[in-house]
Amino acid sequence: MKSVLRSAVAALALGAFAGNASAGMADVPSMWNGFYVGGQGGYYSSEVIFPSGVLVFGDTGLGEGFTAGGYVGYNQMISEYWLAGIEGDYNAAFDEISTGKKNSPYELDAFGSLRARIGFVHDSTLLFVTGGLALADFSPTGGAPSVDLEVGYAVGAGVEQFVTENMSVKLEFLYMGFDLDTPFGPPGTDGEIATVRGGFAFHF
Repeated sequence: MKSVLRSAVAALALGAFAGNASAGMADVPSMWNGFYVGGQGGYYSSEVIFPSGVLVFGDTGLGEGFTAGGYVGYNQMISEYWLAGIEGDYNAAFDEISTGKKNSPYELDAFGSLRARIGFVHDSTLLFVTGGLALADFSPTGGAPSVDLEVGYAVGAGVEQFVTENMSVKLEFLYMGFDLDTPFGPPGTDGEIATVRGGFAFHF
């Protein structure tokens, strides 16, 4: 009888522990799961990279400045500590500290991306890597021919932190690469945009 009682007590204790652990785990996914929308701003630099052997005068295609925009996404916990999601953003490019646009027939107006995110969650902190499609919107200057919205790739990483029950802040680095042949330059001309930005989001 004593062994039966000990077994019953042990089973109850184990069940209570498992229940508490499950309840504790449920708090974290409820914080991260679901849709979110936010705003962000930071600094960017861009460059048009011509193929080797092509003679280019001046700093044509260089630019840097401030950026501001918005983003929307969805998160889903896939295990106790791992999160997967998707995020899209679009940002205006401001050239207050431009270093070379005066020599370029094109200027960067806006850029964005549509990316997957994979991250490690510890309580209210998320460390993530991200990658997907990149978009860049250029406008011609000085009578240059118009260009379509350029499509490339984006990779990056960042950290996100909940500061209230439904609001988070983040710091993120994103690199975007593009194939910028005609009319930007000869075959083999590439472009890149690198940005460091902070943001805040409301989670639903």
